[in-house]
Amino acid sequence: MAENKRNRKPNFTAAECSVIFEEAEQNIEIIKSKFTSTLTNKNKTKVWEDITAKVNSLGVCLRSVSEVKEKWQGMVGAAKKEFSKFRASQRKTGAGEKPASRKTSSKKIIEIFGDDPSFSGIQGGLESAVPVSVLDTPSLGLTEQEISGAEAGERDVSVTAEIALPPTCLAQLQVPIIADGNSSQQNPSLSSSHQEVQLAATKKRKRECMEDKIHEMHLIVVTKESKKLDMEMENLLLKREKLQLEIKKLKSGFEGKIGKSKTYFGLDKHYPCVVVVGLGKKDVASDNETSEECERTANFRQASAVGVQALKDCGVQTADVDSFSNPQAAAEGAALSLFSFDNLKSSKQYRLDVQLYQHVYSETELTSEEEKTEASKWRQLWQDGLLLSGAQNFARELMETPSNLMTPTVFADTLSKRLSDLQNVEVYARDHFWAEEQKMGAFLSVGKGSMEPSVFLEMKYFGSESKESSPLIFVGKGVTFDSGGISIKPAAGMGQMKADMGGAASVSAAFEAIARLHLPVNVTALIPLCENMPSGCANKPGDVVTARNGKTIEIDNTDAEGRLILADALCYASEVKPLAIIDVATLTGAMDIALGQAATGVFTNSLSLWNLICQAGFDCGERMWRMPLYKHYSDQIKSDVADIRNTGKKRSAGACTAAAFLQEFVEAEHWAHFDIAGVMDNSANAIPYLNKGMSGRPTRVLVEIARGFAINKLR
Repeated sequence: MAENKRNRKPNFTAAECSVIFEEAEQNIEIIKSKFTSTLTNKNKTKVWEDITAKVNSLGVCLRSVSEVKEKWQGMVGAAKKEFSKFRASQRKTGAGEKPASRKTSSKKIIEIFGDDPSFSGIQGGLESAVPVSVLDTPSLGLTEQEISGAEAGERDVSVTAEIALPPTCLAQLQVPIIADGNSSQQNPSLSSSHQEVQLAATKKRKRECMEDKIHEMHLIVVTKESKKLDMEMENLLLKREKLQLEIKKLKSGFEGKIGKSKTYFGLDKHYPCVVVVGLGKKDVASDNETSEECERTANFRQASAVGVQALKDCGVQTADVDSFSNPQAAAEGAALSLFSFDNLKSSKQYRLDVQLYQHVYSETELTSEEEKTEASKWRQLWQDGLLLSGAQNFARELMETPSNLMTPTVFADTLSKRLSDLQNVEVYARDHFWAEEQKMGAFLSVGKGSMEPSVFLEMKYFGSESKESSPLIFVGKGVTFDSGGISIKPAAGMGQMKADMGGAASVSAAFEAIARLHLPVNVTALIPLCENMPSGCANKPGDVVTARNGKTIEIDNTDAEGRLILADALCYASEVKPLAIIDVATLTGAMDIALGQAATGVFTNSLSLWNLICQAGFDCGERMWRMPLYKHYSDQIKSDVADIRNTGKKRSAGACTAAAFLQEFVEAEHWAHFDIAGVMDNSANAIPYLNKGMSGRPTRVLVEIARGFAINKLR
């Protein structure tokens, strides 16, 4: 039988060992790492595969990865034994005879493993890992006085050792050395010479014992500090790998859909929470380029709103918001989403302060004048966005306030006080005596049923070079509560009629914003304020009243009161030869049925004005939809007993017949009527960055229209 021999590979050559050592030294941080994670293990595997490949390239023998690792571990083990022997020799020789030198190969391994706590075999690692210096006597760690005191039999010796740690870890340690009290007493039964020999031996043991204790103390201190540093390093590695993992998840799992967000914690010491928001698809599907830009800007507002809401949920006090390349839209989305009406609650929500994230716009980092100008422009756009959103939030606040706290008089006083600090602004609150002199019979008839006096509020802003320049006129319906009068509304939902002055609220808020923006255009706001209540003095179905322009009106339904108060205001506006007249009113439920909360219905006699309105809507992210003004609707409001009636002969096309009624009192070349009954609130979440409740629309659109007139966009 043939002899069964085991195939054994040749021993590692010096060249192979040299390659293993050199490659291991270059990758020692990865090899020594005790931090366990998928990424770390993957890196270690890759390192050993590379080392094995280089060893095999020598052509000595085909080595496996496990063989190479085993050889390296053997080299480390040999060095570890060599180092243990060296340490033992060093302790014995003290400050006397120089200990035997170590082998060169082992010395190199000891050097690269100098910061490994487990290498020396004593928990705490090498003294060289964290340098330790003891006062006065390096070998013992004790001063001569302290040693003498211990030899003299002092029972409690307090030794101070200053540990030479890194600056952040500098410490002093007090170590009590308890001397053996009995060892210093002489035994009377022994001779003097014997006692001297015994005492000398005892002193020697004490000296060695104290040296060992001090040395052990050093090792224990180094152990604790080394473990602390190791833990800090592992925590840093853990944070870094977690961040890399989160970024990977962000790229793969977070699709960036509009309205979606993800919150990260602990990424930066200045920002405990960081929210990443989706902006949706870059190419927004739309009918035309203008609409596409509108949709994209609306996405910016929504993303900003989602982000600040997520930060508010985290409880932060201040939010730095990215510009999304459109600072005004970012500011509007953030501020509008944070609105809440808690004025009447005993416990109020805290207000999150939002500001533009300006790291890349820091003045210290900007060099050229062009960059500084651009940064200043972006900061101004952010401030404009806050101003516009603040105006809309003011309109929302007016609309949310209960009608017993927002009467016609209170409304006028609120605006008068709010505008008192503005230059080039005049405010006039006219009473019912003035309205009678102006022959505003239609307006006065609506307020007769209420105990609250009616007020005709007129506000003027002079932004043009001349006060005599024709103004842009806004007219807002100001019925602070609409019960329907004698034609009373159903009880369900009647509480919402506190916001029937939504037109007046948006016009007033827009007027203030225009004045604070110092737009170079004259603007006048006309707001007839009253309540529509049932009483013995109220309008009755079938009554006939006379408007300012002399036309008689048959009141078929007292709940169609808004058009009555607007009729006299439109007559008054037409007399000053305005640039244009735009009235805003929560006029008809029919408009809510027609367009819902998606768009504001617009009736206008001017194509150029419509184009300006449409563009303003795009700029603000609000849809405006043009409605028809056919002669057919004018025929529907003819009366048998008066010039016109305040409702159509049929229920159909209620919004159109209401607009046709208003047109009877307009003599301006450019006129538009906004029916905002559908968009007065946001209960259907039509605008994602507005909370449920009153919307304050179309405040920002009115400001943009005024801006258009200021730069002469009307053609």
